[in-house]
Amino acid sequence: CQPAHIDESQRVGEVPSDYVQRMAREKARAVATHYPAPAYAVLAADTVVVIDGVVLGKPQDRVDALDILARLSGRRVGGPGAR
Repeated sequence: CQPAHIDESQRVGEVPSDYVQRMAREKARAVATHYPAPAYAVLAADTVVVIDGVVLGKPQDRVDALDILARLSGRRVGGPGAR
């Protein structure tokens, strides 16, 4: 397992579902350079937290993390297919 070390910035106008799919593809490509085919297969996935259509990035510090948790408090959370 190896981190991808890519720019995870969301593009202007990029909707959350497109963003998370692009992140998974870019992470797979970045990691695949270390594991050449056909000897290896690379599987990548990503997860994002979205509130009111806005992707919340990784917390920058403890205060930011606590703010994100407060925003999530009392809300139902899940992925695109969650019920």
